[in-house]
Amino acid sequence: MRRRKFLQAGLVACLLPTLAACAMKAEINSDRPFYITDVQVDGGGSPEVLADLQHKTQQLAAIAPQLGTPHVLHLTVQEYHFKNPAMSLLIGDSNNVGVNVVVTQPDSGVVVGQFKTVSASDGMINGPIGAIVAAASNKDKVVSELNSKAANDILERVYGSKVWNSIRKSRR
Repeated sequence: MRRRKFLQAGLVACLLPTLAACAMKAEINSDRPFYITDVQVDGGGSPEVLADLQHKTQQLAAIAPQLGTPHVLHLTVQEYHFKNPAMSLLIGDSNNVGVNVVVTQPDSGVVVGQFKTVSASDGMINGPIGAIVAAASNKDKVVSELNSKAANDILERVYGSKVWNSIRKSRR
């Protein structure tokens, strides 16, 4: 039984780099260049938390070249889920945020893309150590990290992983 679990874990570890290398296609229906000019956020979370997500997404979107048609991101936060110590100990858990994303043209309001995304952190740390990490977590710090991850994940889906990764590399 242990050997089987060990082999399964080894197989997953070998496949992760392959799966991570898969390119994600852009979620926007556009054959011309575009950029994000504005980010609007609403939904679950305090005004400060939503403002932080808006700021981080807007700041990150600004690194893309301002070429082509401007688009607006409308983000609706579904929920922030915080890692539960008991769940982390028993079956595994993670901090995560779910966001519905709608991309529109600012003048006409025409929807050019929409998708849902879930950004997570601390999912690989479970068991007794994960339970301790979950119990000792500072929620403000967790929210800030989730918002940063969500902003990157959203823009990666908007532009596609190859384009987004090249934009990020060119701005370093």
